[in-house]
Parts: sequence; structure tokens; C-alpha cells
Amino acid sequence: MKKMLLLAAFLGITFTGSSFAAYPIGKLYTLSNSSTGNAVMIFNRLSDGTVVKVDQVATGGKGSGGGLGNQGAVVLSQDGSFLFAVNAGSHSVSSFRITSNGLKLISTKASGGQVPVSVSENHGRLFVLNAGSSTAPGNIKGFYVLPNGVILPIPFATKPLSSLTAGTGAAQVSFSSDGQQLVVTEKATNLVLTYRLKYHIYPSDPTLNAAAGNTPFGFAAGKRNQFFVSNAEGGAPDASSLSSYRLSVSGQLNPRSTEVATGETAACWVALTPDSRLAFTTNTASGTISSFQLGFNGSVKLQESVAGNTGPGSGPIDMSVSPDGRFLYTLNAGSDTLSSFAVTLNGKLSLLDTLNGLPNGANGLAVY
Repeated sequence: MKKMLLLAAFLGITFTGSSFAAYPIGKLYTLSNSSTGNAVMIFNRLSDGTVVKVDQVATGGKGSGGGLGNQGAVVLSQDGSFLFAVNAGSHSVSSFRITSNGLKLISTKASGGQVPVSVSENHGRLFVLNAGSSTAPGNIKGFYVLPNGVILPIPFATKPLSSLTAGTGAAQVSFSSDGQQLVVTEKATNLVLTYRLKYHIYPSDPTLNAAAGNTPFGFAAGKRNQFFVSNAEGGAPDASSLSSYRLSVSGQLNPRSTEVATGETAACWVALTPDSRLAFTTNTASGTISSFQLGFNGSVKLQESVAGNTGPGSGPIDMSVSPDGRFLYTLNAGSDTLSSFAVTLNGKLSLLDTLNGLPNGANGLAVY
């Protein structure tokens, strides 16, 4: 017992009764998305799965103040050294260094388009998805990430979306697992775009792939160049689904499971467990989370139509699973809350806590 107390004191852990009190094991980040000044809100992830806000750091840009219809507004670098965030209201993107003392803003640069909504990083390459505005079409734009975290635009690394006019409803950009291609979803066109990267840097013109379902929204990049894409089906009641694809070297997305129904409404955001054996969708209009079993070849099977509940009217949007696969977190736009769940081996979710008081319009979720 004495050794346990000494170890607890060394680690800064309190010891009460016959068990350890919850202690920090990681961080959770989300954006305030405020139109008067965007900020990254920082939360400690505790050993019992709950979260506690500890700080916030200004991005040097402005948010939109409302929903972005996106996934991936704030992401971590592959090596966990940096964090990247979009500023949809000022058409810029920010980079931060993750230090033992918190986040340090490194740079804020123009995003190369209008209304950036999603970012993805891979081995020092950062791509931003600009959704566009009523007067400007959307695009993707590439940046170098220098060793110190500064981001610099890559010349000739800008490509259009499926249309040169506004209104594609672009939602997310992400690298493939091999880092050779980019994938973008467009809600309004029912297309999933792919871009091959020449010399690992310069994107090709987009290859246009018809989505298996309607309103392809968020997605998760799995192993072996597999992608798992939610279909919101325009918000039709109980009609949403999850589709899976394998990306070929030519940029074609080959369906594995076309439309695996959630039985819920408006499946929009997707997250995978680290072992890629389970997938989850947040069903925004239903206030629920669905779980799916994933096969080695990318096949999808519904596990639980309602694996977890965030509550009526809560509007769960962004979602992330902890690196050890033990916990799942949702950002709930309808109730301005964060929900914490424990993840069981069979994909069932157990609600641990709901944290109130997030700003209206908060967006994006990243954990480590």
C-alpha cells in the first residue's frame, strides 16, 4: 500500500478510499467556431472516460458561428506533435504545436479558398477542403508542414471539386491509408471524389465516383485503403446507412457493402476503433449512435442500430474514439454538450457522462 501511495504521488494521482480517483490520460480538442474569434477548446480525458475543460487557445482566425456540415475541422498530425484547425469565417487554417504545457499557436495561413471545413495530414503534407460560398466554388489546397509546425502553401497543389460553380456541399477530405490519394465527399452531388498524388504532393484532377447512397457525408479511412462513408439520405426518417469501399490505384472506389441501414435518421459522422473491427455513426436527427462489425475485406454488418443514446434533440455530430479503443466521445450540436461513452467488446456503448456548456456552433473533435 505504501508503494502504491508513493507511485500515486509521483504521478500526481489522488488516492481515495480503496481505489484511485480519475486522473488525466489524454486530451480532447474541439473548436468554439465563434464568428468573433475562433479557439481550440482543450479538455483533459480522465481515466474513467470523462472529460474536464482545462484551457482554450485562440486560432488567430474566425469561425462561422454555426454548423458547417462537415467532418474533420480539427485533426492531429500522424505523429501526434501538431494539431490543425479550420477557421471557416476567415478562410484560413491554423497549426499548433502540442507541448507539455498545452497548445502553442504556430501559424495561421489563408486556406486557398473560401469556407474551409476539413483538413487531413500525412507525413508533413496537409490538405484543406474549402467548401466554397454562394459566389465561389470549392477546392482542395495543399500545404507543407515544416518540422517546427509552420505551414506553407504548396505551389500548384490546388484542385477544384466536381463543379466549377458553388454548391457541391463538400463535407470532408482525408488521405488514403497508403498516403497516395485523397478522398472528398460531396453531399449535394452524391459524389465521392478521389485525387491521386503525383510525387506524393501534387493532386490530379478529381475522379468522380457515384456514392452508393444519397447524401454521402462523413467518412473514416480504414486499413488497406478502405473507406467507410455515411449516407444521410437527405434526412429521410430512419433511412440512413453506412457504405464501404476499397480505393484502387486508379482512383476508382469499388463498393464492398453498398447501403447497410442504421434504422435511424441522418447518419452523418463516422468513427472506427483503432483495430478497424468496429465502426460507429452518429445519427444526428435521432440522437443516437449505431455500431457496425467490419470484415477484413471491408464488409459491413450492422451490430446495434442504437448502440448508444445522446438524448432527444441532442443532435450528435462529430465523434471520435480514444487511441486505446476504450472510450467514444460525441459533440452534440443540439444540446451544446459533450458525451462520453465506454466501448464494450461487442460495440455496445455505455454512457459515462455528459458535459454541458459548450458554445453554440462548436465544431470538430480530435482525441489522443
